[in-house]
Amino acid sequence: MTVYNYLIKWIVAYRTINCFVVQTWFVPDEYWQTLEPAHKLAFGYITVGIPSTFFTSLIPISKGVKMCTSNLIILYVCALYVIAHSFIAHKEFRFVLPLIPLMSIYGGFYLTQIRNKRNLAFMILFISITNIPLALFTSLLHQRGTLTVMDVLRREASENHNLEMNIWFLMPCHSTPFYSHLHRPVEMRFLTCEPNLNNITNYTSESDLFHKYPEIWIQLEMRNIRPTHLVLYENMYHRLEAILTEKGYTKCRKIFHTFFPISKRQSRWIVIACKEMLCYK
Repeated sequence: MTVYNYLIKWIVAYRTINCFVVQTWFVPDEYWQTLEPAHKLAFGYITVGIPSTFFTSLIPISKGVKMCTSNLIILYVCALYVIAHSFIAHKEFRFVLPLIPLMSIYGGFYLTQIRNKRNLAFMILFISITNIPLALFTSLLHQRGTLTVMDVLRREASENHNLEMNIWFLMPCHSTPFYSHLHRPVEMRFLTCEPNLNNITNYTSESDLFHKYPEIWIQLEMRNIRPTHLVLYENMYHRLEAILTEKGYTKCRKIFHTFFPISKRQSRWIVIACKEMLCYK
């Protein structure tokens, strides 16, 4: 019972620390769906999804599987799970996450069978060194700008008592959180990317249309409505800077996002452009 008490306390402590440490945003569909276009059947999960999700933990897990040849029911369940999801066109990394606690049982079994303390210490150190720094980097630095920008906007909305704020996120769809992080009754809009459910010929989503012809899109969409704030990546801001300046917008805030942009539509910095009279002091 004592072991279980320690385990429960450790889990609670870990989850509590995790809530305060994680400062990045990983949910955007465009990140998860990178597997979809080019991967069919099990190709995406076996060659990309599982290695990316388990990383170096695959070493003790694979060794544990070899040692548990008489008890592979968990492996069979996980294999069936992967096969079933491989026939679904919509593939995402997060669909593999439920396999981690199940397959980690084999990894834990392997570690308990290592009798040499040096070998055990080396394996634990190896897994820690290859995972902890990466976890800290992706949790604290990588792609943190999309959360920071929501904090900035929320503070401004609070200070101005939500007065006539209208925010447009001119970024790939679902790049940022929305009302779940802003918690203010202000108008907001993001570029949509719905699938072509109506089988429209030469269909182009709003997000793709904007990134193909941003100058035309801005001119058309701002004929009748002028948002107070525009949130966009720095590379797009530079492309539209002349038009935005003409319409009375200026750069209010530049926020660090990532060291390694994952697509051409992103950049290292996020810019908040707002009407000159609303610009931050």
